Amino acid sequence: MKSKLLAALVVLSLMSLWGGMALGSTTITAWWTVRKPIMDYSREEVKKFELEHPDIKVELVGIPEDAVQQKLLAGAIAQAEGPDIVYIDENVFKVMVNAEVLQPISEEVYTEEQIFEMYGPKASMYKLDGKYYGFPNGDMAAVLFYNPEMLKDYGYSPLDIPDTWDEFIVVAQKMTDLSKDIQGFPIRGREGSMWNALLFQNGGFLFRNGKEAMFADKPAIDAFQFLQDIYDKYKVSSRTSLSANEAFGQGKAPFVYNWTWWIGSMLTSYPDTPFGTRVLPTPTGNPPYGSYGPSMGLFVSSVDPAKKEDVWEFYKFITSPDFQLGWSMLRGLIPARIEARKPEIFGKDPYRALAEAVEGGIPYSFYPDEIGKLILGTMVDKIMEGAPIAETVQETEEEVNKILQRRSEDCFIFGQEWYKAQKG
Repeated sequence: MKSKLLAALVVLSLMSLWGGMALGSTTITAWWTVRKPIMDYSREEVKKFELEHPDIKVELVGIPEDAVQQKLLAGAIAQAEGPDIVYIDENVFKVMVNAEVLQPISEEVYTEEQIFEMYGPKASMYKLDGKYYGFPNGDMAAVLFYNPEMLKDYGYSPLDIPDTWDEFIVVAQKMTDLSKDIQGFPIRGREGSMWNALLFQNGGFLFRNGKEAMFADKPAIDAFQFLQDIYDKYKVSSRTSLSANEAFGQGKAPFVYNWTWWIGSMLTSYPDTPFGTRVLPTPTGNPPYGSYGPSMGLFVSSVDPAKKEDVWEFYKFITSPDFQLGWSMLRGLIPARIEARKPEIFGKDPYRALAEAVEGGIPYSFYPDEIGKLILGTMVDKIMEGAPIAETVQETEEEVNKILQRRSEDCFIFGQEWYKAQKG
């Protein structure tokens, strides 16, 4: 009897061992964004995936987007040290495809018919050389954030927010008291992004086509002048006080300009500060409101045949409607996945203005960081520190054109010529 019991225990132990070996037999490594709201959400969702797939373990590794790009392009994939799934900034999407870092989506994963059912014809905008490498998670845009409680304190409601910049500045001035660190419309830290929106509002474009920039014209100069006037003429922002995001998040500003990705940050970093969103004021009160663009980010980079099926199974999970719904809400997106668009959610504040901003906006281009740092970094910093506007934008445009000549294949340009062709 004892020998039979012992044998049974041995069998059970072996079964347990084999079961333990089966569990987690495949480990998928995912290099993920370090944005806390997205990381927290993703960890919880991964637990659900692992419960449904007990033989697959997913390791989420938070890495800053700049570091991801450097590691991948430095040859980590070739050395078998890279991730199976990677989150990258959409601006380096084409760079990574050209470097053969990302894996195309085969018909076994999603057929073209399925892709069109899931995303509509817009998905084909990001098809390269007849292949899909990933899909937009959704569209984000620049909007105006407002604090309804601060508006109420000054006798305003959200409906009183003007549609034109001239009228808006008057309201912001009435709500400014720099002696008490209250900025009516802080812009410090948001100047580069806001200049981009103002450029489009003024009828300008960053690029004429894939090889020629065109932001050294009057619309760009007028946009920079307006930013300087916000500080020096209208005095509704301070160069030495809290940054724009900090001021609004701490309830020390009634308005702030930002892209809708900040919705998730407000909900998690400043949960006690009430806020709503609406489209940006414009010079005329009419579109274009600024730029909008897709957030892509999620791609397969694994080249390990032993993991192939499991990696693509996880990719299906992170492109599913349920995952995309939660991701979009925290990322401030109108979901690209049609099934994830819930009218009861995206038809009301703070997401409602996003749809209007996308509808009345100009598509944003993808270009390498080398160009982005020049346009939205060096150039903006110089001008906001007092460099002459016209000369500085002209110098920067010439530098960007040189880069475009040698890196045009790494860019995804929705420039003036593309936009006019779509409109016409």
